[in-house]
Amino acid sequence: GKTASFESANYYEQGSILPVAFGGFGTTLSVGNFDFSASFDYQIGGKMLDAQYRSLIATTASTYSGYTVHKDWADSWTPQNPNATHPRWQYRDKYTAQRADRFYINASYLNFQSFTIGYTLPKSWVRPLQMSSVRLYAAGENLGFISKRKGFDPRSNTVASGSSMTAYNQAIRNISGGIQVQF
Repeated sequence: GKTASFESANYYEQGSILPVAFGGFGTTLSVGNFDFSASFDYQIGGKMLDAQYRSLIATTASTYSGYTVHKDWADSWTPQNPNATHPRWQYRDKYTAQRADRFYINASYLNFQSFTIGYTLPKSWVRPLQMSSVRLYAAGENLGFISKRKGFDPRSNTVASGSSMTAYNQAIRNISGGIQVQF
């Protein structure tokens, strides 16, 4: 049932942090002197507490003293908006940011993990230079990430400190290029 006191509220299981499935897939393709490879990783299912979002939707005193507030506060309950996704927005209401199922989000994701594209120069071009092979290439890592909430990364290390968990540490995007020379 409903209660006006968070301390006397019932607790219910909201799902598991464990995914239904996870893994990766990729491909390698060579056509003539060109080569290409790409790899992806994914997770399907699992739930995570988005404590960072929870703190951005809070109405504590610090919310009004220069801290960032999430745009979703605009979908808070009012008599004119009775079907809102968030409770009323009231200054210093200590219950609006308590643990609730609205802060547990689907941890599914798809990540464009890496790619490499290369071109090996024809042997007739490199033999006069006393080389057996020259390959030009470009490579990248962590190039694209799709998840339930923008910025939220279920792959990142999750830090638990009492009731706080955060997963907004994005993997570093890396793009590089080079020349491979064999003599």
